[in-house]
This record gives sequence, C-alpha cells and structure tokens, in this order.
Amino acid sequence: MKTIRTYWNLAEAGFDHSLLEASGIESALLDENAAVNVIAPWSMRLQVDENDVERALDVLNSRVPDSQAAAPADPVPEEHEAPSSFEGGEAGE
Repeated sequence: MKTIRTYWNLAEAGFDHSLLEASGIESALLDENAAVNVIAPWSMRLQVDENDVERALDVLNSRVPDSQAAAPADPVPEEHEAPSSFEGGEAGE
C-alpha cells in the first residue's frame, strides 16, 4: 500500500476514501494518532495499492471542491404574453 494523500480534515478523508471505494479502488485510511506523531495527532493517511495509484489520483483530482463548484445558472425568463382580455365570460355562466 502506498500513501497518496495526508489529511487534516477527517470528513474530507472519509469522503475521498468513500469515493475511491465507490470507484472500485480498494483504499485504507490510517490514523496517525500515535505517540510518535506529537505535531499532528489527528492527521489521516489515505493509501491504495501501488498498482492503483494513478487511477486513484485521477478519481480524486476529477472531483471539484465545493468552493470551486459552478454557481447555479440564472433562471430562464418566461417568454409568454398574458392574455389581453378574459375570453370565457364570467364564471358560472
């Protein structure tokens, strides 16, 4: 197994791990919460098999971060004309 990314954010690490698993790439998240890791005890490493490194990086790099997602398009204006007069008479006639 080879480490392809290190995360400080557990939610992002879990999302990327799930994304790889859904793409058919076996991956593992390793918690670096060990006594030797005093500087960043909450960091996580995402690992994949050495044969899947390129494919895994392609999958991860193809996702667009929320901050760069396209803004929703402006609504298309309705192009219709309202009837100039009511053409059915009064209700109940």
